[in-house]
Amino acid sequence: RDTEVALVRPVTVPDSIDFAGTVIAENTTVLSSKTVGTIVAVMATEGDRVKKGQPLIEIDARDYRAELQGAQAGVEEANSAAGAAEAAVTSARGQKELAAATFKRYQPLVAKGSVTPQEFDEVRAKHNIADAELARAEDNLRAARARRKLAETKVASAKSLLSYTRIVSPFDGAVTAKSADVGALAAPGTPLMTVEQSGPYRLEVQVGETWLARVKLGMAVRVVIDAIKAELSGKVNEIVPAGDPQSRTFAIRIGLPSHPLLQSGLYGKAQF
Repeated sequence: RDTEVALVRPVTVPDSIDFAGTVIAENTTVLSSKTVGTIVAVMATEGDRVKKGQPLIEIDARDYRAELQGAQAGVEEANSAAGAAEAAVTSARGQKELAAATFKRYQPLVAKGSVTPQEFDEVRAKHNIADAELARAEDNLRAARARRKLAETKVASAKSLLSYTRIVSPFDGAVTAKSADVGALAAPGTPLMTVEQSGPYRLEVQVGETWLARVKLGMAVRVVIDAIKAELSGKVNEIVPAGDPQSRTFAIRIGLPSHPLLQSGLYGKAQF
């Protein structure tokens, strides 16, 4: 019978495996208040697109405004006191210069007997008093400046507290969760709203320990997102070193290129 002869040679056969994952945003922030107060306005809800710096939640600020006004009044008072102290130092310095000049002029005169010892003693006493008055005026000026600095610090603190009553978006993105309602009490650490940044996105997949050794940082990965009919070229950006002890899998995060239809929660497949 006929015999068929074929040439046998080694060839490279691509070995790959697909892992399913979920598209997530690179940056997601849970917003909370830095102060305690009643929520008086909520300006966004789930699904709303927001801009960086856009106000999202407002907390009752009446007490903080009153505190700021009191601190600003304290600064004005401190400025007035410091101005008066500066004027007093200028006057005392002039009196000292005059007394010092008079004392210097009288020193040779008393030696010659042109003035009496009593007159010289009076001039010397005025010179000493002028020195003491200048020192006292300078002490008062330093104290006034310290009070002004303290008052300015109180204003800065009051302004900071007042700024905490308005919570803004940290970046351009979308609101994905809202637990703040008008009338509720906001407190530090209590989640009020979650904002997800508009890109970049990544695909997070769970890779079994058998395949983990083959995954390297920076390696190219083919990613398919069926919902938006997209085939993307991703790159391994992060390999979480701690695995799940129950499933024996490790989280691999794959950076995705920009795509107008990408959003969190989409199902995707990564081919290694």
